[in-house]
Amino acid sequence: MQLGDHHKCRQRAAYCFQRAALSNSLLAREKLANVAETWIKLAIQLEEQLHRAFELLSEAEKPLDPIEGPEAELLSEQVSECANGVDLLISVDA
Repeated sequence: MQLGDHHKCRQRAAYCFQRAALSNSLLAREKLANVAETWIKLAIQLEEQLHRAFELLSEAEKPLDPIEGPEAELLSEQVSECANGVDLLISVDA
């Protein structure tokens, strides 16, 4: 998945604002200013998404807390059972 480019959105907004400033038509100035504001809103949304994506990546890189107590024993038993099942499958295939 690729996020949009917030820099390009801001560039397009600046272009619309420049065109609005140069226009002789009041209607054209209003329309171009509205389009520019839409580009700015889109840029802000994309920046927020990018920031959130970095936050999620940072959270994913944090080490997990070790499992202790009864949960650790249960998990150990489940892993042993799974390993025994894999060994059994390997011996049947061989």
